[in-house]
Amino acid sequence: MHTLRLLRAAHNESVWLRRQKRYNYRQTMESVEDMPELLFVEHFRLNKSTFRRLCNDLRVHTSLRGSKEIPLKIKVLTALNFLATGSYQRIVGVSQNLTQRTTSRCVRQVVDALNHPTLMSKWIQFPQTLQERSLIKEE
Repeated sequence: MHTLRLLRAAHNESVWLRRQKRYNYRQTMESVEDMPELLFVEHFRLNKSTFRRLCNDLRVHTSLRGSKEIPLKIKVLTALNFLATGSYQRIVGVSQNLTQRTTSRCVRQVVDALNHPTLMSKWIQFPQTLQERSLIKEE
């Protein structure tokens, strides 16, 4: 019985350490403001000032919030990176030090929030003409 308690305590400590490591890493990721503008656009398909406005609109118009473990910025960056690259959730999650399951949750929450009528008309636009589609293909 004592051995089981020790094993459980060791496991709990291991889980706590992993979570703490992820939390600390995400705290450093919040300094995304230090990322060069061109690199930011390459990864997330919008510039930093637009990203800040998007986060603010999400805060104001929706119930989407960050948590101690995953701040709103990280949720939005994760979703944007997933949508911008079309990569697998696991790969996107690794870049933010998130599990695939957490990445999926972040993407779903942000996409659901973007479906708010006020935000959808402002932030989501699809090409309407053949010329607009061609321009996007070239980029």
